[in-house]
Amino acid sequence: MLEKKYRLKKNKEFNYVYKKGESVFSKNLGLFYVRTRLHPFKVGISISHKVGNSVLRHRLKRRLTHIIRPLLPQMNPHYNYVFLARPGIEEFEFSQLKESVEKAIAKIPSYEASAVGLSKATAGNTGFIAKPPPAKT
Repeated sequence: MLEKKYRLKKNKEFNYVYKKGESVFSKNLGLFYVRTRLHPFKVGISISHKVGNSVLRHRLKRRLTHIIRPLLPQMNPHYNYVFLARPGIEEFEFSQLKESVEKAIAKIPSYEASAVGLSKATAGNTGFIAKPPPAKT
């Protein structure tokens, strides 16, 4: 389970991400994300009722949580996220599910690009690399 501070819980929080955010989709997994000022950022998991029965949906939610938890440090802290599981994802092996999640996260803006306010289109062309500040002597 994700730590409480990282969880989106309320329906209005999910709806805000759906309506105001951007999205990335594969055949069976969607990722919605929206810029936030909250710290720490929040993550939600939504699984369609068309996916299996309640036992299968809960198992899938546990698997997604298990995959997402170690990826939290790599995720951009300036966005809230909602992972949306679609029908057909219940047939995925754990490794396939992990690969889908990693690909979806890779498509969102990077931390460096959002930290300086760049769009996705210009982020790759700047050569910007985050460097630590120089040490004081």
